[in-house]
Amino acid sequence: MKSSRAGSFASDALKLMSGSTLAQVITILAAPILTRLYGPAAFGVLGLFIAVTRILTQVSGLRYELAIMLPEKEEDAVNVTGLALSLVLTSSVLLIPLTMLLGKPLAIRLHATELIPYLWLVPISVFFAGEALVLNYWHSRQRNFGRLSIIRLAQSSTAVGVQLGAGYAGTPSGGGLISGMIAGQATAALALAGIAWRSQRGLFRKHLHFDVMLAVLKRYRKFPRYNVLATIMNSVSWQLPAFFLAYFFTATEVGFFALGNRVVELPMRIVGASIAQVFFPRASEAHHQGNLSEMVTSTFRALVTFSFFPLMLLIFIAPELFEVVFGARWHEAGVYTQILAPWIFFWFISSPMSTLFSVLEKQEWSFRINAAILTSRFIALGLGGWLGSARLMLVFFAISGVLVYGFMSLFILRLAGARFRDIVHILWEKGWPLLPASFLLLLVQRMTLSPWAMLLGALLALLVYYAYQWRTEPQLRHFITRISS
Repeated sequence: MKSSRAGSFASDALKLMSGSTLAQVITILAAPILTRLYGPAAFGVLGLFIAVTRILTQVSGLRYELAIMLPEKEEDAVNVTGLALSLVLTSSVLLIPLTMLLGKPLAIRLHATELIPYLWLVPISVFFAGEALVLNYWHSRQRNFGRLSIIRLAQSSTAVGVQLGAGYAGTPSGGGLISGMIAGQATAALALAGIAWRSQRGLFRKHLHFDVMLAVLKRYRKFPRYNVLATIMNSVSWQLPAFFLAYFFTATEVGFFALGNRVVELPMRIVGASIAQVFFPRASEAHHQGNLSEMVTSTFRALVTFSFFPLMLLIFIAPELFEVVFGARWHEAGVYTQILAPWIFFWFISSPMSTLFSVLEKQEWSFRINAAILTSRFIALGLGGWLGSARLMLVFFAISGVLVYGFMSLFILRLAGARFRDIVHILWEKGWPLLPASFLLLLVQRMTLSPWAMLLGALLALLVYYAYQWRTEPQLRHFITRISS
């Protein structure tokens, strides 16, 4: 694959992660204001809307966007991109009558009637999000990671700005949150399209042809044949908690879950996606060169260093954190996050590594694991709903996630040639500082009822931990130095 830019894995990942981090800083800084403007039910409506549109967005291009990275010739990549964009447009147009005919009956059947007034926005959201998804792959092929980083920042800023404006304008409903999200998606799609057209319109004008698009449609037909079903399974499994909470309980419980997802899982998803986007081509190259195991072990070490300690701290401080930052009515959202923290860690580790199934041509295992995830989540959430407890539903959900994603992480690492003793050593090395930190937080909890004291204790533990990692981890120092330079 030709590229006008060169750079190390670290520098490319940092370009994406820096923009993603700043975007999440904006989201997190705005969250305490938004949670005081909008109630849990409004966030629940947003959560349900995201659950519906994310599934549709992932398959709107029939997964042809995954093939953009593959052609050796730029003219072929241009036609794959044009094909994927055309399929997204077609899917979005077809969604208009389908939403009008089937949207309301499905919402009623799922006990998600709060979503009915906003169903007409579904095709619009799918169009902008789908186009942005395709263009992300095009710009990744061109190694335009710096521009992708800036656009993610613009998307987050736009979304938060519209949501705050709607809230202060006196319409703090789910519609205000949904409008902000769509405005952010439109900003990203239009910016990505504008940059591609300004810098490479000659390439598109010269080589984009309908007959060639038909040729690449046939050439890469395995992507819709084998990836669409797996993608639907994966997307549905991710959105099951929102659907089950709405079906068995109310939009308020969905809202508690949605806020926890927004504050914790979404930043981890974006950071993990940034790493995966750069990890994929680098891992393919390392596989050909015969040093894949060393690269995978190093990446695993970085992922654990970044995520393990802060996520495990959430088990001790999440309810107090949410109460202080977002208001007393969001205490339950902190409890939900407390329950889900161990699952989020294992998912975060396995998410970037899952691209190794494609690198090693083991796609059948990707399908099997997605099937296991969907089945285990359906059983866990259904059991919790049958027992009548939202907390118990999420406990079962977290247990199933730890088991499946834990197995997936270990399986991928071993498949890539990582040694088991190295995996255990890394987990112990990064995990033992949690023991004194846990003792400190439990001691503070026994001594005082003030949530501020718990948060200060957790902040102290984090500072000590990362100071220690700074001294002992050259890779961490390298990453921070590259960010600040």
